[in-house]
Amino acid sequence: MSRQHPQMRVRMPPELRTQVEEAAKESGRSLNAEIVHRLEESFDSSSVQGLRDAIARLEHLREVEEARSASYHVREAALSLDIVEILGPMNDQQHLPERWQRVYELAEANLSEFLEKADEHSALLEKLQTRLEDAKARRDAQQDDQSKQPNE
Repeated sequence: MSRQHPQMRVRMPPELRTQVEEAAKESGRSLNAEIVHRLEESFDSSSVQGLRDAIARLEHLREVEEARSASYHVREAALSLDIVEILGPMNDQQHLPERWQRVYELAEANLSEFLEKADEHSALLEKLQTRLEDAKARRDAQQDDQSKQPNE
């Protein structure tokens, strides 16, 4: 950085100045060079886009994990329903041994909990469906663009 560049006075809170000074020390830059570096970086659209892409990937991973969790809960609820259906008649007639009575109660409670959260699972599935449709539309648009471009 040349001393011939125009100078500019900047007011900033003392806490921010301290943070910038610490960042300058860590990066081995002067205070001025650190401020210029951070300003230039803020205008670099590729770094901003990189952050946006990283955030989008993290959001996608979170949704995938939610879908896996929902899938697990659906299988668990289905198993609980099987248990309730099989043991229910014996429980109603009070011919169920105590240990199987506890299994029946746990399955019934698990099924009730799943049904209470059914709206959450439904909303997640709708969101995933929308994202899938959006992804397909983007892919189709890219394919259309590529097919319209003349071969070089």
